[in-house]
Amino acid sequence: MSYDPRVYVPNSYKTVLPFSNNNSGTTTGSQIELDTTALSGHPNVSGSSGALVIASGEHVLVASPFATIVPISSTTETVMEFRWYDVTNSQYIGVAGRRVLRYTTLTVSTVRAPCAVAFVDSAITVELRAVSVTGAGVNAWDSYPLTYLGSSWAYVYSAT
Repeated sequence: MSYDPRVYVPNSYKTVLPFSNNNSGTTTGSQIELDTTALSGHPNVSGSSGALVIASGEHVLVASPFATIVPISSTTETVMEFRWYDVTNSQYIGVAGRRVLRYTTLTVSTVRAPCAVAFVDSAITVELRAVSVTGAGVNAWDSYPLTYLGSSWAYVYSAT
């Protein structure tokens, strides 16, 4: 099957997923773990070790991790690119997102794209991964203790 925006009903089933707080020290190639307990009852999608196990159907996956630089006093511009990874076939899928982190409020030099998006229509296991991290270290938390700064979010839209 292929995605056709004229017939696909994205609100047919949606589950919002928080991020696990196990994502300190996120490095290039590492998994950004999701809290998949909210998937209970979602058709054809379950969770395992912070990844999504897709049994069948059409699904749109979107993720936007909140991140902080480590050490937080660093003035280095840090770029974290993240993308959905097909564990079954060992390949990145969809469109990558990018967070640009700075301790100071100076203008950043790299374009930001806060969401990673993928369309899946086969039985595979997928996880969110940091494709690259340049600069200081990164923590991809569920949310920063100061909640006004933002929170991570991911969701799965599924046609039923």
